[in-house]
Amino acid sequence: MRLKSPAEPVGVLFVCLGNICRSPMAEALFQTMVRERDLEAYLFCDSAGTGDYHIGSLPHPGTLEALRTAGITTTHRARQLSTNDFTLFQYILVMDRENLRDTLAVANGPAVVKLVMEYSAQHADCDVPDPYFDGRFNTVFEMVSDACRGFLNEFERNLVPTEFANR
Repeated sequence: MRLKSPAEPVGVLFVCLGNICRSPMAEALFQTMVRERDLEAYLFCDSAGTGDYHIGSLPHPGTLEALRTAGITTTHRARQLSTNDFTLFQYILVMDRENLRDTLAVANGPAVVKLVMEYSAQHADCDVPDPYFDGRFNTVFEMVSDACRGFLNEFERNLVPTEFANR
């Protein structure tokens, strides 16, 4: 049985430092998973950075390559986290503890702010490393994929009515 779309879909914002490596990768992965699970009416997402270093830039070539290898594309342009994000999005999922601290320092709304890896089945108590300097884009891809799957599993289990999960 398919349910009607909710009045307001749940917003998920992924945050890293510059919004060119980890968070746009998470955004593109999450969008793909949402589409594959036919949850587009229930969820929307975006990504942002705590810093203003790369505003307007495309994702890092390493991010684009990791996504391309998985058959995923993105046209995301980097942006900085804004105070409006705390009311537009219900969940703000950050990549590491430094991002968490910086995000909480400007938090001004009801959004739930958490480390994205809290949803990971394999790496729940760790930060997503920044591949900007060390090139670990494939490691980041695997970690973020696991966390996005975990978030979606929890969403379907706890936030979507049971009838939808059993359609």
